[in-house]
Amino acid sequence: MAVRSATIIQPKSRYIHSLQPLASKKRKIRQLTRKKIRVTPFHTLVVFILFCGFFFGLQRLYLFLITWDNLNISAIEIKCSHEKLTQQVAQVFTSYPLGNILICDLDLWQQRVRAFPWAKKVTIRKSLPATLLIQVEARQPAAKLMKNNQCWLIDRQGIYLEKTTPQEHPALPLIIDPSRTNSSPLLQVVWQFLDELRQTPFSPSDLAWIKITSPSGITICWEEDKTPILLGNSQFKQKLTFYHQTQAVLDQYRPLEYVDLRLEGRVYFRPSNPSPASPATSAAEEENHG
Repeated sequence: MAVRSATIIQPKSRYIHSLQPLASKKRKIRQLTRKKIRVTPFHTLVVFILFCGFFFGLQRLYLFLITWDNLNISAIEIKCSHEKLTQQVAQVFTSYPLGNILICDLDLWQQRVRAFPWAKKVTIRKSLPATLLIQVEARQPAAKLMKNNQCWLIDRQGIYLEKTTPQEHPALPLIIDPSRTNSSPLLQVVWQFLDELRQTPFSPSDLAWIKITSPSGITICWEEDKTPILLGNSQFKQKLTFYHQTQAVLDQYRPLEYVDLRLEGRVYFRPSNPSPASPATSAAEEENHG
């Protein structure tokens, strides 16, 4: 006699599974997923109030922080290798109220520091709670420029750093510019000359002055020999090397009024007091080593 049961026992398992139809399970799952949450005006009002409260709290916190005395800038740390520039920067920051560190405009302060001629690169950072860290890279003087009856220290970019005298800073070359126009284009020729000068038997310390004119180029004068030497605008290394090789010839005619090296492979010169026996009494002497 057979008996029907609502459950069956799997032969390889000790669990008893119901014979509930699979279709009824899918129907219940479908019914659960179709259930939606209804948003009422009350929910919208609550979210709006929370939203307003959050931003109101942020505003109150912000107002508190920018008016908190503990965040007012009370110290500055300046790192700079130039003593005079360090004093100037410190004076700027002590002459104006610095205010709260959170709303301090660093760009404005950087512009004020960059206004100093010696300041090349300026970096300002905030250090909480109340300190400004200032790092200033100073310009390096490259020469003395005599222009319009005034002598200035200048760097390689032609920036006028400060007034000086021709006697001060003897290690720097003296550049003479008799024109009243901008000196920047001619100064580039001077920097090229000084770079090539170091590759010759001479050195910048041997120079008495460098005169720049347009379009003639540059004229130099040595400390020991006051003879002006015309070099033009290029090939300074080759010309000075050639000048060094002709010293024995030039010494026979010294003192000289000038020496002209503007033509490659040639040296022109004029004795200051030519002797009557000299074959070139009224004309410039020429030495050709080409």
